[in-house]
Parts: sequence; structure tokens; C-alpha cells
Amino acid sequence: MFRSFNFDFPELCEVDRDTIFGWRKQGVEIQEKCSREIKVKLEEFVSKDGILNGEKLQEIWFPSIEADVFISHSHADLDLALVLAGGLNKMFNLKCFVDSFVWGHSEDLLRIIDKEFCWRPDTNDYDYNQRNGSTSHVYMMLATALGKIIDKSECVIFINSRNSITPRDSVSKTKSPWIFFELAILNWMRKSYPKRLSVVEAANSRSIQAKEASEKKLEVEHTVDITHLQIIDRNILGDWITLFDKNYPQHALDVLYEILPEQN
Repeated sequence: MFRSFNFDFPELCEVDRDTIFGWRKQGVEIQEKCSREIKVKLEEFVSKDGILNGEKLQEIWFPSIEADVFISHSHADLDLALVLAGGLNKMFNLKCFVDSFVWGHSEDLLRIIDKEFCWRPDTNDYDYNQRNGSTSHVYMMLATALGKIIDKSECVIFINSRNSITPRDSVSKTKSPWIFFELAILNWMRKSYPKRLSVVEAANSRSIQAKEASEKKLEVEHTVDITHLQIIDRNILGDWITLFDKNYPQHALDVLYEILPEQN
């Protein structure tokens, strides 16, 4: 991961409807390509002694995918994430990965595992301790997969909306454990320079001048730090579209880095 950005333009209000429709259609195509149908039987991952092979399970359900841009968003902003992914692909030919393409599979996997290993016919209910264990394993695999994809992506764009972040007492809060996780690891993840730039070129580039349920619903707030994410607003997006030339060999993300050089 090289750079991270705060997408502060949730309404996309100045883009016409036909364009939005086209971008979303492109985003759905990307989603369908990434979120392939999983028809593997659980029995194929169970050994003779009844133990699940977590490594093989993760390879199928939470594959490690390489992308130019990793898009982090609230589950309530899926449509916006699809529009953004489709727009970046259509305008800049950038390969985008939306985080829900991965964590969207977790509940399906949990239902399969819990039905097989956690259901208690005698009480017609799930075993509480077994259910906690299965959730822990699946979410740990999910977190590992998300971390790998973020690390391999060149940049991360976080969709900042009222669904994802709640400002409170001058501190940013989120109720999403996955947004909390993704923003947290951006603070300590090692920076990786794009292969097209050498370390010397990168050091001299303007783009990198310095360091960068139930009725009673359980809600947990996490304090998150988004101050290190540089803001992409409608003006920045407009400049990016205007300055990028598909017929010129410059990479689309390099254009963005020039518009938004790293902050000290």
C-alpha cells in the first residue's frame, strides 16, 4: 500500500444520472467478477478426524486479490462504492476492489459452518460457545484476507459518509468493526512504492514529498484516526478527470499523486 485517501464526496451531486448509471453498471460487473459463485462443499475441507482446513477454506472463500485501488465503505454505502469503483475503472482504467466483495461472504460461510457444527437438535438451537468459536475463526480469516488485499493494493480510498463516520466531541467514531480495522492498519502498514517508480524517483516526485439482529441491537463505537487520509472532494475529482489523458502513458494514480502531494 502506497497512499490512502478520504473520499468526501458522497452525494456525487454534480454528475448526471446517465453517467452514474453507467458507472454503477460497470461497478456491478466488477463485483460479479470478483464475487464468483462458491459451490465448494464444506466436506471437502474436513479431514478424517473432523477438523476443518482453515488455509484451504480461506483460499476459496476469501481469496487474495491484487488491485490498484482498495475501496473501504459502510455496508449502507454499497451503491456508492459500486459507482466509485465503476467510475474509476471507466475513466482511469483502474482495477478497483471493494471491501464488501470479501466480507460479504462471511455470513454465508458462517451459516454453512454453524449448521454443520454448532446446531443442537436436542434444544433446537445453536450452541453458544461453539457459535462464538466459529465466528472467531471466520472473522480472523476475513481480517487476514482484507489485510493482504490492502497491502497489495497501491492505494486505499475510504468513503467518508454519515453511515461510516460519526463526529463526536471533535473525535471521529465508527460503529463498524471492519472500518475500524481497515483504518487502523493504514496507520502502521508498511509503505510500498509502485514498481514503476524507483525509490529515488519517488523521493524527488511532487506526489510523495514526505510521510503519509434483534430489537436490542448491540452497537459498539470505535475511535478512528482519519487525519492521515488526504481528502478527495468534488474539485479534486474534477481536476483528476480533466488532467488525465488516456492517450498519454502517465498512470492515472500518478496524476492523482501530483494533484495531492503527500503532506508532511
